[in-house]
Amino acid sequence: MRIFTDAFEDSKKMDLQEKYFTIIHSLLFAINKLGGRADFHKVFKILYFADREHLAKYGKPITNDKYFAMSNGPVPSLAYDIFKSLRSNGRISDIDLTTYFQLEGHCLVLAKANADEEYIPESAQALICHYASKFKHFSFNRLSSESHDKAWEKAFHDSEMNTLDIAKAGGANKEMLSYISDWVETSNAVFE
Repeated sequence: MRIFTDAFEDSKKMDLQEKYFTIIHSLLFAINKLGGRADFHKVFKILYFADREHLAKYGKPITNDKYFAMSNGPVPSLAYDIFKSLRSNGRISDIDLTTYFQLEGHCLVLAKANADEEYIPESAQALICHYASKFKHFSFNRLSSESHDKAWEKAFHDSEMNTLDIAKAGGANKEMLSYISDWVETSNAVFE
């Protein structure tokens, strides 16, 4: 039984590592599309809108991160943990984040590498490019306002946003919502 438990824990750790790398490279991709330097807020909103549309169109988000309804709009939990780690030891899990990012001030981050596009499907790259271009010159307040969609409104502030609500806000149809519901149920069962 111990061998199975160790193998399961190793598998979960590997899944989390893979998730971190997907998020890291999505963050790098977005930052580089913004000129190589951006504030946390702008990067998070670009990822949110790209994730939301990808979920609505293809039935799966890009980063598979959980979004929380904060006062200035949705915030991706693991992505925020990655950036916060730059303020302390620069590591998350076994990953040295300082090879990818450099923190400038409190909330400005510089990309030190190019994204490994193996972690980002072409459909996701196109959406990140679209939202980086669209929001590049938006002010903090305008971007916050744009991100206060129905999914954000339905969530309790400072709590996790519902994946189906995010998909609805992104324009998912009934068939896609049914598919996403099944996917969420299966994903939750795997990680319980």
